[in-house]
Amino acid sequence: MKTTMAKQILGGAAAAIAICTMMATATLVRAQGPGEQPIAKRMIAGKEWTVSKGKEPGTFDVHWGDESMTWRPKPWYEDKYKEMGPAYYAQWDDPKLPFPFDVPLEERHKLSAEDIINRSVGVQYLGAPYFKNGWDRGTVLVYTPAGAVRQRMNILELATNFVGGKNLEYLPSAEQGEVQQKYVWALIEPTELRYQGGVTTVPMDKTRRPTDTLYLPTVRKVRRLAGSVSQQYFPGSLFRYEDSPHVRPLPELEYRIVGFSLFNPDPKLRGYGDKDMPDIKRVDSAGDVIVKIEIKPKAGVSWWYAKREWNCSMQMLQYTYSNEFDATGAQIRYAVHSGKTGSVCHIGTPDGPPAPDWYQSWGSLSAQEFVSGYSLDGWEDVCGFDADVKKNIFSEETQMRQPQTLTEWLQ
Repeated sequence: MKTTMAKQILGGAAAAIAICTMMATATLVRAQGPGEQPIAKRMIAGKEWTVSKGKEPGTFDVHWGDESMTWRPKPWYEDKYKEMGPAYYAQWDDPKLPFPFDVPLEERHKLSAEDIINRSVGVQYLGAPYFKNGWDRGTVLVYTPAGAVRQRMNILELATNFVGGKNLEYLPSAEQGEVQQKYVWALIEPTELRYQGGVTTVPMDKTRRPTDTLYLPTVRKVRRLAGSVSQQYFPGSLFRYEDSPHVRPLPELEYRIVGFSLFNPDPKLRGYGDKDMPDIKRVDSAGDVIVKIEIKPKAGVSWWYAKREWNCSMQMLQYTYSNEFDATGAQIRYAVHSGKTGSVCHIGTPDGPPAPDWYQSWGSLSAQEFVSGYSLDGWEDVCGFDADVKKNIFSEETQMRQPQTLTEWLQ
């Protein structure tokens, strides 16, 4: 284990050095004042994107084509992000980075809607092939319409990606080449759901749906969930399986790109306000260019929404927010997402060294339902990568161990 950990730390250090070298230019020009030359300049979706120092300390002026906004630091921004502003996104435009960042920034607008979703939320939530596994302990709070806490959920999670023949040691031989990702979870709170857990298997074949198992601790048995559960609520939350872990494009839905715009988060939306989850350090993609994707159920398919407006940042490839509507056009929900970078996550163990900055974990997710009036905030308390876990982590044995802590989860 010590040898493995040393290799992981050295590998992370090498990646961090490469990123620091790539960002050296941005570091040298931070002292520029208002009105001077841009500190960052790129072509995004066919238009020039620039970042310059703002008039007020700590702010940055961002321009993309004829759109503009002033980036202002929020109390919950990660330290490096707060210091560098939108110029921080430069680290995800590097030809040396692997999938999902391997397509140059100036070419990413040519990707299909399905490919963008798969490269962003499909990878960032369920494990990317550039690490062996991603793991966390998360908290989810559900609020009543009056704002009182209705339920608190604590969850343990771990995911691995097998694209390109990576990480095959976690798969039995019969699944190798057939599975894109696996995700395993276990609840430790609330009491009535304690030790309930499951495994999601995402097939390599994009015409097939993900499959799920559910562990029932009262009878200590695992059962396979029948059919697609993408529309169902995930246990203990207001999120649907489609929000996580069924985040890859689904065969029942149609996806199309409807436009691009400069992203200026609305602080009135839950998750973007200065006081929303103030202790959870994260990055929200403000000032990046977002691609707007419209999602609708295919003809003859009944779904929990009639239309979904889904948005993703072009540099971080980070899902930012979505709006959902019913068949009458009335909004039934919105969801807001901000990710965490490797700088606030760990390599190997919960107290291990920080990961390279360009690594990403799911971070935080908020939602507001308009029909029920209920709302939700969820976040990672601790996150990390490359734990030295058992090779059968995705088997029934993991659930039957009924782990109570993150340390037990990663053993």
